[in-house]
Amino acid sequence: MKASQVLMTWLERGDCSKRSSNTFYSLVQTCNSHIRRLLTEKQQHEEEVLRAKEKFKQQLEGILRQFDQIDKVFSSATKQKAWDHFTKAQRKNIEIWKKQCQEIKMSEQEEFLKDRVEDEMEMSDDETGPVSKKQKVMQDAINYAKEQAELNSVREENDELKCQLEAYKNEVDLLKQEQTNSSEDVDRTVKTLQQALQGMQQQLVSTKQELKQCQLKEETRDKEKAVEDKKSQDRSDCVPSSSSVIMSEHEARLIGLISTFLHVHPFGASVDYIWSFLQRCNVTIRSSEIEDILEKLPSVFKQDHHGVGASLEKRWTFIGFD
Repeated sequence: MKASQVLMTWLERGDCSKRSSNTFYSLVQTCNSHIRRLLTEKQQHEEEVLRAKEKFKQQLEGILRQFDQIDKVFSSATKQKAWDHFTKAQRKNIEIWKKQCQEIKMSEQEEFLKDRVEDEMEMSDDETGPVSKKQKVMQDAINYAKEQAELNSVREENDELKCQLEAYKNEVDLLKQEQTNSSEDVDRTVKTLQQALQGMQQQLVSTKQELKQCQLKEETRDKEKAVEDKKSQDRSDCVPSSSSVIMSEHEARLIGLISTFLHVHPFGASVDYIWSFLQRCNVTIRSSEIEDILEKLPSVFKQDHHGVGASLEKRWTFIGFD
């Protein structure tokens, strides 16, 4: 730059003469050669700029891919399998982070598309229709951004539907487990009642035999003794009446069921409560028939009164083991 200024000053001042014209011509020729060198340097700088832009573009694409990976991480964290284990505060933070990541990713994508549009416009050599080329590139960029936004919304909706599906599956599994546990409890209760019923039936058979033996002893004692006191008279009148009860198989089964039911209710139960239990056991009977059976066996069932006034209630208890 300084050499060109000095040469320009010499020429303007008139230092070029016939004797020094060859020297000045050589200097001017050197300036002309420097033009080609400047063009070469310009081309090198443009190539460096293009390489830098390409490198920047590649790095920016890598950053956008990392944003996509981070967004997928947040989406995986919001799925039902992992979401249920986070606390309320942790869920709130994850939602905030996910929203921030999506906003930053969208802004970076827009900037990337804008730069790409500008690069394509600069590299376009079509001089006949620059306006239409620009509009086409801008339209392609807008369409790409819309497609990306729609794709992201579809992905979010798909993730939400997957979360809802997982929640429904968990509810179904819980209901199945509760139903299984309930059926197992019912089966255990039925088995317990069946075992108790078998025991009560055996006990009734043995009680009948004992009653028969007592009846024979009382008859023998009546023949030997002519007169008994009032207490033994009442006992002999009570025992034959209870021992002379003739039971059918249906009544024996009812007595067994009622005895089992009252045995697990030590504080007694009303006739209506006993009737509801027999209905569950598929036994058709009326409340009056139940009360008649209970009154026939005073040595096995006992009636008590609970409450006062309007809340007075009659309850039957099992006294077979007393």
